[in-house]
Amino acid sequence: MFVDGPVKSYGDRLEADQLYMDNTSELSGFVHAVLQRGWRRIGFIGDYRHCESFFERYCAVRDTVMMEGLALEERFVLPYNDPGKLSQVLFSMEELPDIFFCANDFIAFEVMEALRSLGRRVPEDVMLCGFDDCAESRSCHPPLTTVHIHTDVMAEEALHLLSSRIREPGLEYRIVHTQSDLVERESTNRKGK
Repeated sequence: MFVDGPVKSYGDRLEADQLYMDNTSELSGFVHAVLQRGWRRIGFIGDYRHCESFFERYCAVRDTVMMEGLALEERFVLPYNDPGKLSQVLFSMEELPDIFFCANDFIAFEVMEALRSLGRRVPEDVMLCGFDDCAESRSCHPPLTTVHIHTDVMAEEALHLLSSRIREPGLEYRIVHTQSDLVERESTNRKGK
């Protein structure tokens, strides 16, 4: 059994049970809400080839923008997890998007710090959204909008998957997604256009 797993972007199959948090529903809904508020320049930060969850989050942002009749501008897609590379790329950008959706909270913290060193403010100059709702997301400045993962539910589901696999080893492999919830905080608190 895998909790998360390798990217399956080319139709690859993983011969194992897989457990994920819902990486798309809340993120797609929030991208839609941001677009409805008038913000059109959407960005994504994180290496979407790193793991399936990062890839699903990237696809949620890209696909929602596309469904609104727009395109995710490649200049605002930064496929990096490395803090040094992120700082370097952010420093060289002539223009920032209205919002960066980050593959996880820790990437968002690195982006927040890099922006601060460039004299840019969150959310006034660029809004930020993370993913995971780690404890630091509540205490950073400004507090980070993120998607909450129910780790207790994931733990219960992992035990269920494992115990059922032990009882019935011949079961077909399963992919399970558990619910996640958007938590809006000040890092995206900017009035629409």
